[in-house]
Amino acid sequence: MMKDRFPSDHTRVQQMKTADPNQGVWPSSLKLPTLSNADFKFFSKLIYDKAGIDIPLEKKSLMENRLGKRLLALKLTQFSQYKQLLQGDAVGKELVLFTNSLTTNKTEFFRESLHFSYLKDLLEKHASNRMITLWSAASSSGEEAYTMAMMCEELAKTVPLFDYRILGTDIDTQRLQMAERGIYDIEAIANIPSTFQHEYFEAEGVQEQKQVKIGKKLRQRLKFRHHNLVEYGDLIPLDFDIIFLRNVLFYFDAHTAQQIVAKLVSQLKPGGFLFIGLTEKLHKIDPQLTYVEASIYQKKV
Repeated sequence: MMKDRFPSDHTRVQQMKTADPNQGVWPSSLKLPTLSNADFKFFSKLIYDKAGIDIPLEKKSLMENRLGKRLLALKLTQFSQYKQLLQGDAVGKELVLFTNSLTTNKTEFFRESLHFSYLKDLLEKHASNRMITLWSAASSSGEEAYTMAMMCEELAKTVPLFDYRILGTDIDTQRLQMAERGIYDIEAIANIPSTFQHEYFEAEGVQEQKQVKIGKKLRQRLKFRHHNLVEYGDLIPLDFDIIFLRNVLFYFDAHTAQQIVAKLVSQLKPGGFLFIGLTEKLHKIDPQLTYVEASIYQKKV
């Protein structure tokens, strides 16, 4: 098992700088309650059972900070109270928010740009044959899926008959809402080519123009929906030519990661491509996959 599947405190602090402003942050004037080992064990088992995320004991302080936001929002003073609330959560509403609190959402436009260069080549090779289907299987707040759409739209300029559909999914309902809104801080597009900024983003109607929103062109062939990677029976009613599951697998233990990959491969068309993070490896390659190059695999025909 990998020792560090959960992000460090430094990563968490960096992510909080761009977190959803509607999520509470524990006030510095109040002392954060201590999370007991027993309560940690309960929460870590719950998030593993719900989302497959493996949180080791050495990350207990990080869990304290993340779940501390839920205590603040619910006006609770002890983690034991939150545990009782989750145990009595018959409809599962708080369980969704609990899961949102413990998922990690680091993403950006054109992250790991090498993949998008390879994607461009793939799209050009298959552009005139048929409609291409793409799946961003851990899309978070949408940047990856919208980057895919930009690449597709660029190709459509030179290949008029080119058609595509993109699906973005995530377990975090709050991040999916952000993806569907498609509104981002202007700093988020700083590294996007200026021609793309002008063509695919709009500033109208956004407060003080300090934010930008995704234009209609990128939304036309792109949909978002909730999806839990470890709910293995929840299959998307569509097979895909290209699936991105990047920088996610290291949050799972080896067995869970293999099951997730097998599920995605079952929805990959013969000859289709699976992309994982540049720093990730499939320690046990699915027998239906062949290695193409670092972080890129192809399903056997």
